[in-house]
Amino acid sequence: MNGTKVETVHGHQKIFHEPLTRDDVEIVVKRALGSSSKLLSYYVKCFSNDKVGFMGTHRHLVVSVQNQEEPNHKPEQHIFFLKSMPYDIEEQLSFMEDTGNFAKEANFFRQIMPELLSGQKDKSWSPSCYLVKDDLLVFEDLSSRNFTTRGQILDLVSLKSALSSLAKLHASSILAEKRLGKSLAELYSEPLRECMFVLDGKFGEWFRTGVDVVVAIAKRAGLDSSRLPEICHRVHDKLSSVKKGRKVICHGDSWSNNLMFDDSEPFPKCVLVDFQLMRYVPAMADVAQLFYLTTTRQFRDKNEVQLLEHYWKVFCETLKEGDGLVYRPSLDEILEEYEEMRLVGIVTASLYFPVNQIESKLCLEMTKDSDGFANLLYRHRVELILGLMDRDPAYAEKILGIVIEMVERSEQLMTC
Repeated sequence: MNGTKVETVHGHQKIFHEPLTRDDVEIVVKRALGSSSKLLSYYVKCFSNDKVGFMGTHRHLVVSVQNQEEPNHKPEQHIFFLKSMPYDIEEQLSFMEDTGNFAKEANFFRQIMPELLSGQKDKSWSPSCYLVKDDLLVFEDLSSRNFTTRGQILDLVSLKSALSSLAKLHASSILAEKRLGKSLAELYSEPLRECMFVLDGKFGEWFRTGVDVVVAIAKRAGLDSSRLPEICHRVHDKLSSVKKGRKVICHGDSWSNNLMFDDSEPFPKCVLVDFQLMRYVPAMADVAQLFYLTTTRQFRDKNEVQLLEHYWKVFCETLKEGDGLVYRPSLDEILEEYEEMRLVGIVTASLYFPVNQIESKLCLEMTKDSDGFANLLYRHRVELILGLMDRDPAYAEKILGIVIEMVERSEQLMTC
């Protein structure tokens, strides 16, 4: 299967570069199913009919295996989740090569995740990764375990579940550093570099165009847009020079598509997926992004404090279980850090919403080729978003809401 192949996806023919070899699949089978499992055959199929993400191609790896210890039993079929570089769309591939995000995630699962999980009792927040290559990753298929995403807006129970997983990730970072005697930023500076809030390269184009969209929306709504560019650009300094909080490994992209929940009652488990934007910053940067990307302003005003208290309790419990001597922050310190990181949440939402609130089938159609991908991400984003707002009042309301909050909080965001 190594090489290229043509598949029909969503009615369009795609040419896939296939970096997966039979030897790779045999490694996956042995690691996931045990040494007694013999690979008989395998194939790769499309993962979803919807637009799943912008930073990779997602497919299913389907294998047929025979348990050699039970040769009389029928062969079993198992499914894995395969994520690879997006070779089928040239501009998307160029974006990924320029940003280095795929290599960043590969290095995370190759080097950093083993350190985070070492000695941890609860590893449920992380997906099992069975193969790491520079342009391909193979994970357990969470959908086979009844894990699903829960839509753009999360309810209180789902948010607590997501916060529990973020707290365990952040605590594992502190415990790993205690064990290693060095900061993870010292040990793994390249994988932990900031790649999203930058001013150069493809992400720089994406960021600057996103700021232009925010300003255009504010002006059209008759809002004061004068401070918005400076507020957006403050994120760069905010993440690197903070007044409060200790830096930890953060997921960096904690929105609903990267949170998968099972159906456990009364409290579902949440697995964090897609670590291409991970960074080394205060923990509340993740929490602020989670709140602003998955809740409404009314919900945040009502529930922020109780949710932060839930996060704090899980964070401290995880630290205590891992090493009773590790410093644990007070709730007041968590609340102060969150206020400082609120800027990160608001700016992330203002950049994300114009694109991730587009209806999935329409987004797929808009980004089906290189020109469409580039137009939506940076070339003609302002015109496209304003046009969509004209045609879809419900979409316009969602986008305008975060811009209004940024304007109303502008004085606070300029001084925090």
